[in-house]
Parts: sequence; C-alpha cells; structure tokens
Amino acid sequence: MSAMTGMLPTGRRQDDGAAMVMVLVFGVGLLLLSLVMSTAVTRMIRPSDDAEMSFRAWTAAEAGIDDFRARVAAARNGDLSLSLSADSNPALAGWVPIPGVEDPAATDIRFTYSLDTSRMSSAGRIIITSTGYAGGQYRTVRAELAKRTMFDYAYASAYETVAPLYPDYYTGPPQQYTRAQAQAYCGDRYWYRTGPIPPYLTSGWPVPNHRDSTGCVGDLIANWALGGNDKFIGRVHTNDVFTLATTSVNVPIVNPSTIFTDGAPTTSCPPSQAGVSVGCPDDHRWIAGNVIDGSGYVADETQGPAYPGWSPAYDAPIEIRTDGRETMKDRAEEAGCVFTGPTRLRFYPDGTLVVTSPDSRSANPTTATIDCGGTSLVASDPRVARPRALTVSDLGPDFNGIIYVQDVPEDAADPNAWSTTAPSCRDKNPAASGSQPFPYVVTASSVTGSNGVAYADNNGFSQTQTLYGFPSEGTNYTGNKREAFSTDLDLDSTGQSCRRGTAYVEGVYSGRWTVVTEGDTAITSDIVDADVPASLRPSRLTSPSPVRSPVTGWGTPPATSTSVMGLVPDRLLYVYGCSSEKGCGAWDRARMATNLVLNVATVVVDGCLTVMDSTLTTDYGRMTVVGSLGQKYRCPIAKPSGNSGFGLYVEYDSRFARGEPPPYMAELSQEPWRVQSLQEIRTPTSLPELPAD
Repeated sequence: MSAMTGMLPTGRRQDDGAAMVMVLVFGVGLLLLSLVMSTAVTRMIRPSDDAEMSFRAWTAAEAGIDDFRARVAAARNGDLSLSLSADSNPALAGWVPIPGVEDPAATDIRFTYSLDTSRMSSAGRIIITSTGYAGGQYRTVRAELAKRTMFDYAYASAYETVAPLYPDYYTGPPQQYTRAQAQAYCGDRYWYRTGPIPPYLTSGWPVPNHRDSTGCVGDLIANWALGGNDKFIGRVHTNDVFTLATTSVNVPIVNPSTIFTDGAPTTSCPPSQAGVSVGCPDDHRWIAGNVIDGSGYVADETQGPAYPGWSPAYDAPIEIRTDGRETMKDRAEEAGCVFTGPTRLRFYPDGTLVVTSPDSRSANPTTATIDCGGTSLVASDPRVARPRALTVSDLGPDFNGIIYVQDVPEDAADPNAWSTTAPSCRDKNPAASGSQPFPYVVTASSVTGSNGVAYADNNGFSQTQTLYGFPSEGTNYTGNKREAFSTDLDLDSTGQSCRRGTAYVEGVYSGRWTVVTEGDTAITSDIVDADVPASLRPSRLTSPSPVRSPVTGWGTPPATSTSVMGLVPDRLLYVYGCSSEKGCGAWDRARMATNLVLNVATVVVDGCLTVMDSTLTTDYGRMTVVGSLGQKYRCPIAKPSGNSGFGLYVEYDSRFARGEPPPYMAELSQEPWRVQSLQEIRTPTSLPELPAD
C-alpha cells in the first residue's frame, strides 16, 4: 500500500512538466501571433495616416490657388501688381499656413505657389503651380486661370437697344428722344430695370416701369430685332433682353432655334424683384418685337411664349473695364504703333500693313527697333497724303500687334498736335465741292515697301478722277457730303470733325493684330485671315451677287491658323457704303461691301456694329463674321422691308476658347479670374525650405 502510495507523486511531476512545456509553447505562439497582428495593424494604420496627410496636402495646394484668386479679386480693375510681387504676396516666396486653421503650426499644413504670367496680358491666361504640404506629404497641382470675356461668345452685348450716339436717330421731339434723353432713358438702362421714366414724347402714353422700348427703338424695330436673316453658331449672351422680330402677337417670324443654332442663348434678366427688377419668368426671357412697334407702347412685352420649351437661360452680366482703352494705348506706346487722326489701314497676306495717316507726326513707340512710319506719313503737299508700307522687318520682332488710332491732340505740347487745325482738315483740293474735303486724297497707283513689293493704293476707287479722296474726293463734314457715319458726333471744340481718330480697315491679314480707335472703325472691304481659301471668300475683282444662304466653310479659317484680328472702336463699327448723294461717287460701293467676310473679334466699347446709309434699298447679301461679335449696344444693319442691307451670320472661332484671342484684348475684361483647367503634376524638386518646428 505504501509502495503504491510512494509511486503516485512521481507520476504527477512528470505530467506537470509536460503541461508546462505545452503552456510555454502555446504562450510563445500567442505572443508571436500578437506581434504579427500588431505589425500588420501598424502597417495598415501607417498608410492610412499617410493617405490622410496626402489628402490634406492636396487641399492645401488647392487653397493656394484660392488664395491667389482672392488676392486678384480684391484688386481694382484686375490690377495684379501686388498679387505678383513676392514682397506683398508671401506665398510666392515661401510656405504659408492655410487661413482659418485654428492651429497651423500643430497641423503643419501649408502651401506655396509660383506663377507663369507670360501670356497674362496678351492672351488672358495665368498658369499657377501650387504645392501643398501636410505631415511630410507633398501634392502639387497646376491650374490655368482665365477671365470671362466677350470673345468667349459668338455674340455678346450689354444693352439690346439702339446706341444713344447712333447717327440720324434720337433727333428730338416730336418724333424721337434727344440724344441726352436717349442716354438717360435707354443708354444705361436694362429693359428689366424698374422705376418709371417719362412717357414717350407725347401725352397720353402710359408711363412704363422699365426701359421705354418705343422711345429707345421706335421705327427701327423692324430692322433692329433678330429675324429670319440672322443666325448665330456658338454661345450667345446679352446682359439685357433679346428682341425677336414678329409678324403677329408674340409670334416670332421664325422659330428661335433657327436663329440660335447651338441652343438657347443666355441673358441677365433676373426673376422679378419688387422695386428692383421687372424681371423675366423662366419660360420667357425675350421680347416680342410687334408689341413695341411705332403704333404705341404695350406694357406687357413678355406674354407668350410662342415656342413652348424655348427661352434664354439666366447668366450673370459680363463686365468690361472702363479704363480698358487707356490700357491698350499704353501697350501701343510701349511696343505697338500709335497713329493720329483719320487713318487708312490695309493688310496684306505677307504681314505688311499699308498706312495712310497724314496727321501722324510721331507714330513710333518707345521701343527703338519698331518703325511705324513716323514723320514719313505726314502729307508733304496740301493735297496729297503719303502712304507707307510697313513690312514685317519694319515692325520688327518686338512689335506687340497693337495699332492705336487717337484723336488729333489739342494740347500744343503733344508731339502730334497741330498749331491750328490738322492737315487733313485743310483745303486740299480747291476745285472739289466744299471748302474742306475730308480726310485726304490718294494719287498713287501703288506704294512700294522696304521689301521692294508694290502694294495697290487706289483699289476700290473708280478710275475717272485724277484725285481720289478717301473715302472719296470732295467729301466733307458739311451739307449732304460727309466723310463718316457719325459726323455730327465728330465736331470738336474748334468746329472740326476730321480730327477724330477714325480707322478705315480692310485686307487679307497674316499675323496677330488688334486695332483700337478713339473714334470709329469703318470697314471698307473684307477683313480676312490669309489662311482662308480663296474659294471660300468673295472675289473683289468683280461685283459678287448677293448671297444670303449659308455656304459650308464660308470665311472659316483653318484650326491651324495662328493669325487673328481684333477691332476695338470706342464708338461705332460700321460698314462703309457711302452713296452718290453723300458725295461718294468715286467709291465702288457694291464691289467692296457685298457678301462681306470678317474674321475678327470685336469689343465695341460705347457703340455697335452698323451699316452706313442702312436705309437704302441695296441688297448686300450676308455679312459673315467668323470670330466673335461683342458690342455695348445693337444697331440695324438692314432695311425693314425685303432683302436690303445685310443678313447677319455669326460663327464662333473656337481658337479663342483655347486662349488665342487677338493681342491684349483680354485686358478689356473686368471679370474675375477663374479656373479654366486643373491637373496634378509631379512635385517640383526645388521648393522653398519649410519653416523650422
């Protein structure tokens, strides 16, 4: 018994040892498993944390772009000088904490950015490269900033009413407003703006609570409203309200979708707001032309709609810089050309510009390498103006493309001032009708450039006279012979009209140009990109028959063309078509104007596109604008009845959307800079040093 009893403890010790080993092995296994799991979890947590920091770095990079846009928005008239200087913009020199973060040092989230402004003025583009940093992570984005401009559209306008300065209109009671009344009641007043204005001229007319459409348009409505001869291909916008020509109550003469072929246009007519805006309902943002005909004012101009489901959508107004023209003059004085007084400009495919500008005593910019003609343009004979062919070599590689035509200065200290009157106002041809023919005569059959090429000087004139005036011999600013469409606006303090900076423009151009005038710009023939095939534009060797139906590709530059033309008149952009009763018998009007083709982008600062003597019955066919038509007002280009004047066909030049507008026209825009495109790129290797913790 005792033996058996003595054997029992020995057996238990052996079992306990085995169990201990098993426990130790199992414990080590659990420890190893926990280590593996903790390592895996740690590895999962670390990428998660890196991803969070990477996301924060991305937001910091975007914050840098927003920071620059905010700085620019705060600048008056888009003045970027402070935003572009590292002295006043710390993000250009180093890392900047994100505004609004409670403890930037603790979170260590920052941004820095650099700018490429090489195309800012010329093309309206800024490239910003912004890098964000957070917790050891970097992200970099590159954005292209651009402004909203009139040349984002096939057509854009501020006011869809006739300009107060429109010639032969607003002549006063009993038929019309005076110019002063038109400026007050029509010129700076959108249709939808509330507030009563004086009833139209005679008593008994109702007092409107928005713009008086009858007084501001009147008998021009039939050839002023958009109708069947008009077509727009591309985006279209007005800050005002479009008026559609109608044949019966609120029924347009054509379906609006045949006028606006890329969808409904946009307007800035808002919903009705008591005391602020008459407004427009969402399903009817347009005016029917028949209700504002000469028969009287009709209060409800937007009842309808005639075409259910069609109506312009709302979009914000487009703002144009009030000092834009002065900025363009500064550019011309830096590296462009400044001409004075009446100036004829003819463009040629080889890049040559032939200029006749007898009042330009000093035309050259501050850059000595650019030759704009200078004193060689001044008339040496009282009856003869001297044309000059400015070739590419004359203008030189520093030429920036700006042609600025200014009024003859009255300040005697100005190098282009004249002691009494400008030479173009002198009696150049005593035998001509009138005492002061305007503005100069052309006697040479050609002018030879420094390249040895002869350029025609008298094209467009009949060959029956020995002295050819331009626009025509013998025209003058008195009586029924006049040199320009806005003569009565041209008189200055001396009683002279031909001191104004008016340009007469035509040609087949190559290169990048912007023509800015303090007066009017008269279109004397086609203004065509040299890359447009000859088969797709009129031949001016014969009088082309009027054509109103579209022709595929007519007047359209190829997408590969790098040539562009901008026209920026201060007042009127008009087609010169002077009739014999206006003293223009020497001008071959029909041959130069019929089926006009214009490859241009325009911003008519205080006026509109129109046609000289638009009340005549001549059928000019179609005015084809392949580019962009921007203007402050809208004026007639046709006669009310039948096919007379021009049908308007506007097609957007898509090259402008790629940031290729005419030189410096983007500076006319008051709009804020917006992000045009954004993409992530590789973070630069050279970055400012991060601040020490």
